[in-house]
Amino acid sequence: PNLIFELWNEPEARYSWESDIRPYHKAIIRAVRNVNPEVLIIAGTQNFSKRVDLACVLPLKAENVAYSFHFYAASHQKQMRDNISQAAKAGLPMIATEWGMCEADGDGAISVYETRNWLRLLEQHEIGYLSWAISDKDEAASALRPGASAYGGWPSAMLSKSGKFIRKNLRRRASF
Repeated sequence: PNLIFELWNEPEARYSWESDIRPYHKAIIRAVRNVNPEVLIIAGTQNFSKRVDLACVLPLKAENVAYSFHFYAASHQKQMRDNISQAAKAGLPMIATEWGMCEADGDGAISVYETRNWLRLLEQHEIGYLSWAISDKDEAASALRPGASAYGGWPSAMLSKSGKFIRKNLRRRASF
């Protein structure tokens, strides 16, 4: 009962929503619904799941489907947030199944300012989100510092800059 099924993670820009991605989703949704009619299905969108605005023009006609988008705050800013707002205002159910405070390659600069803009937008439109990544890789997207335990219970010293920000944000949200 708690299964989430993501059909296509990050369809590349070369695939069209109308002629490639949407027909694929429709076929796979039929197959999944034959096995589990109630499972939540996540539908990836064009250009590495950054174009939900295209999906809202021609949405899937299926129950219990949300559209995936990914953002990296230092790279994806106002234009992409405007696309998300457009889709939200059109009533498209969405979830950010991957996001980070850094640049789109998972490394580079961290933008606290743009991250806050993103989190405000997600809260405004009641969009759920999953941060990337709980790992100890030496990169900006990783929430943990190299050498952090694989078993949790991380002290603040084992959190990266983004890990500390995300922990603080999650704890703030849990307190309302």
